[in-house]
Amino acid sequence: MLEVKKTILIIADERATSSVLAEKFSQENFSVLTAFDDNKKVEVAIKNKVDWSMDEIIQKVKEKIKQS
Repeated sequence: MLEVKKTILIIADERATSSVLAEKFSQENFSVLTAFDDNKKVEVAIKNKVDWSMDEIIQKVKEKIKQS
């Protein structure tokens, strides 16, 4: 039986962050989409079936890092 890849949308202001995350999720058999601003995020999400979005998680991680 074929496993269906889950699609994750990575939204990050920094392309380096997006690139690292995309590579890691691809290695874990995810289909990866990227966007670099809110307008593009909406466009990509409308055009594709997205299972998960990383923008909220990235923001929470950045907040934790700043608090450290």
